[in-house]
Amino acid sequence: EGVYFTTIEAARNLLTPNRLAILRTVRSGRQRSIYELAKMVGRDLKNVRDDLRLLESYGLIRMAHATRSGKRRVRVPEAVFDQIELKIAI
Repeated sequence: EGVYFTTIEAARNLLTPNRLAILRTVRSGRQRSIYELAKMVGRDLKNVRDDLRLLESYGLIRMAHATRSGKRRVRVPEAVFDQIELKIAI
């Protein structure tokens, strides 16, 4: 199980500083919604949503449903891994 890249540049393009900040914040588990996550990382909600979709497509996070403020359901990102290891064949 894992995510594989053909080049270092491909890994670098996915794991940008902003996306790593999202992964670290999601791993902390303190956010209760995507909106809260966007506030915590200091970024625009739309951009955070786009990054979450991409990270989810690579299997680095998963989106869970939670109930908040009565019956309102929200999507909450969850960390799948607690670390990322890069192995480079030479």
